[in-house]
Amino acid sequence: MGKYSIETAVGWRPNEVCNIIRAMFWPRRLAMWFGLLLLAMAPACGGGVDATPTPAPTATPTVIPTLTPSPLPTPTRTPTPTPIPTPTLAPPTPTKTPAAVSAPAPVDLPDTDALLRDSANAMAAADSFHFDVSGDLTASNQGAELTVPISYVGDVVTPDRTRGNLSLSIIVFVLEMDIVTIGGVTYTTNQQSGRWEKSVEGVGIPNPADFARGGTPAVSDAVYVGVEERNGQGLHHLTGVAQLALVADGGAETPADIWIGVDDLLIREVALEAPVDLDSLGFALGDVGLSGTGSAAISIKLSDYGKPVTIEAPEVN
Repeated sequence: MGKYSIETAVGWRPNEVCNIIRAMFWPRRLAMWFGLLLLAMAPACGGGVDATPTPAPTATPTVIPTLTPSPLPTPTRTPTPTPIPTPTLAPPTPTKTPAAVSAPAPVDLPDTDALLRDSANAMAAADSFHFDVSGDLTASNQGAELTVPISYVGDVVTPDRTRGNLSLSIIVFVLEMDIVTIGGVTYTTNQQSGRWEKSVEGVGIPNPADFARGGTPAVSDAVYVGVEERNGQGLHHLTGVAQLALVADGGAETPADIWIGVDDLLIREVALEAPVDLDSLGFALGDVGLSGTGSAAISIKLSDYGKPVTIEAPEVN
């Protein structure tokens, strides 16, 4: 194969080729072409040296290593501190200024003597009423104290008639007796035969008809306590000394409480505790040996004013 030259290849003279190469590859962007042509034309530019074509080197691609980014560590979350609540202080309770306490209005107390006189007159005007006497007799029996429950229930026709049933519970015995009083005469049933007997002496039991004698108040030296409510009724409450024939000699001062209706001035109750002469109750207590002096705590309740009642003397055999 013959010599290879630029002149024979393209018909250009070497000097002209050199000038063209210099002009083409001056810019930086044609740097690669400049290098390749410079290697091919070097013998011609040097004055007739035959250039053997050297195969162009195969460009080995530059392998740019792929950088795998390392995972960033997950930041540890710092716990948010829980705020401590500031205690809220309750506002101080204002001190309440006490209201001025006014003096209570004076209460006009009734004239107790006038009240008791008016009550006695109202009782004398009542046609009839029911009575319920209950309480205890206390006595000594052979050195031992004995309590005898007593009950006396009946009716009164004013001014002086009474009929009732007396019951006393003595240990295991119950003694009962029917009593009728008309004026100064007393009728009682015999404990053994059950027949009526007549007597001009009392039986030592308070006669509720005394409340309706009129003119004499049930209590004296009274002190007014006030008005109380009982069973829907207003009652005057007074304390004083009982004026009824509740004891044998009739002269003992016995403290008593009395309740009188506000509207009608009728007596509703008398409560008292008084010494009693047990010998006057011998008709009922003699068989069990009770005698001497004891005490009685009793309540006398009155009701059913004006209820029709008939009391006649019983037949005595």
